[in-house]
Amino acid sequence: MFRGEFRISQMITKYFKYREYESDYPAIKDDEEAVYRLLTEGIREFMAIGEVYFSESFKKLKVLPPPKISVGVKSTGNWLELDVDAGELTGQDLARLLSEYSRKKEVLPAKKR
Repeated sequence: MFRGEFRISQMITKYFKYREYESDYPAIKDDEEAVYRLLTEGIREFMAIGEVYFSESFKKLKVLPPPKISVGVKSTGNWLELDVDAGELTGQDLARLLSEYSRKKEVLPAKKR
């Protein structure tokens, strides 16, 4: 195997952790962060080594910056008051993001002092 082929093989392994079942093509499975890394870093790395061809549907993909959300928390008696600024996100989009977050993260109760 030539040096360039070995380097490309390493990059494929870096960005694609799976293989398609029927075709054995490299694939990304259920991992939005891996897709983001490929689009924001990986494509440039592949292009630095050689020619990269894109399908028309791939050319239509866009990477949007993450939404800017700020949250303020204030204790009022036995209650916590939350102040959420979701910027340009609609309430529906914010609810969807929070739902996605809650499925991926486990929230542990604070320890009693």
